[in-house]
Amino acid sequence: MIRPTNRIELLKLLPKHLTWCEVGVLRGEFSQAILNQCQPHHLHLVDPWCGPYPWHDDKLKIDEMTYGLDNLRETTSRFMGRHEVSIWRTTSAEWWQRTPCLDAIYIDGGHDYATVAIDLEGALRAIRKQARNVSGWILGHDYCEGGVMSGVRRAVDEFCEEHRLELWALTDEPLAAVHRVSEADKLRPEEVAYNSFAIEVRR
Repeated sequence: MIRPTNRIELLKLLPKHLTWCEVGVLRGEFSQAILNQCQPHHLHLVDPWCGPYPWHDDKLKIDEMTYGLDNLRETTSRFMGRHEVSIWRTTSAEWWQRTPCLDAIYIDGGHDYATVAIDLEGALRAIRKQARNVSGWILGHDYCEGGVMSGVRRAVDEFCEEHRLELWALTDEPLAAVHRVSEADKLRPEEVAYNSFAIEVRR
């Protein structure tokens, strides 16, 4: 398994000119990195921009809806005039019902186990629908144990086992503070590595 130091270095390892989708966009900062490093044929950005945001707290002094709309405006402004970028304000569950044809998907939306499991299955269907005779790629953020992100790793591990797939790459991020939003989080580690994963799907 390849261990790049961070998710930008991970993007540099992937083929260029694929049809991409990012699920969970926020302000579009990583979307820009996908454009810069992978030069996609097309990039679909999928996010409801209405929360819930697990890391959101009263320190922001704004409600989650306002926070989401501010992020949507920033994303729209960032990619205005980019013909290779499509912005979809919708949930990932609704997006997968469109049965898109994709080569690569980066999953960074809902971080609970059930949502990640749905996104992984939707990504696999979208890749297998694509007729191109090249490998497809399922990637995602926050493959770790701790805090509100702990469902991601479980969903990914079970998905790989069920479909007989393996992690092709896993970033080696430094430890960072765990997002704590509930009493249960106090029982989790204080720091985790918010790694990104990549799964190669051969077609």
